[in-house]
Amino acid sequence: MDDWDTPNVLAVGARLANLARAKAVGDVAEHRASISEVDGAREALALVRVMPFDLVAVGNGLCDATATEFAQKLRRAKPWQKWLMVSDEALGVDEEAELRQLGAIAVLDGPEAWRDVLEVARRLRLKRPESTVPGLALGISVGATSG
Repeated sequence: MDDWDTPNVLAVGARLANLARAKAVGDVAEHRASISEVDGAREALALVRVMPFDLVAVGNGLCDATATEFAQKLRRAKPWQKWLMVSDEALGVDEEAELRQLGAIAVLDGPEAWRDVLEVARRLRLKRPESTVPGLALGISVGATSG
């Protein structure tokens, strides 16, 4: 996989604990991805307005908004942006339905969630490789080589 195949993910208020655990045991070693992490909706919206991302992974740990509030703002600011909800624990049926109505392409939870986030991002990148900047790395890189 070269730089043009490397998906770019923005994690917004999403804990990377499961990702770190998966990386430590080698579960995501075969997937390369650039993952940038921000804590708040304001910072995330500023980034998505100026930088293209294959996927935005929204968690429930935003410092300045709820996941639903952020999803509403993201939908207004950049309605074509692909995003999903990632959580350490299962969401309620009503909350999941509301997030899907706001455009969530998936709602992921549990210990496999980050592996699934990377798989979704990889699929999106393969479908539209021209849509994002290759190898953009603002935060941590998973399985990426320096060079």
